[in-house]
Amino acid sequence: MPPAPADLAVSNLSCGGEMVSNEELFYSFEIHNLRGPAVGDFNWSIHLTDENGVIVEEIDSSAMSTYSTYGQLV
Repeated sequence: MPPAPADLAVSNLSCGGEMVSNEELFYSFEIHNLRGPAVGDFNWSIHLTDENGVIVEEIDSSAMSTYSTYGQLV
């Protein structure tokens, strides 16, 4: 039987809650593999949303490579 597919999840997300326009934004997060082997590339992005959950702007994004197994920090 093949292993379960990878399930990448974000945790420990933090960013400034009292930001003012034109200030530099600092943020951090961790990506954990919750199950199965994760081998290859994946993309992530952080979006600014309004009170209705509509994306207003993409703040940052990137592509990453990983070779993690169950429970590992990617």
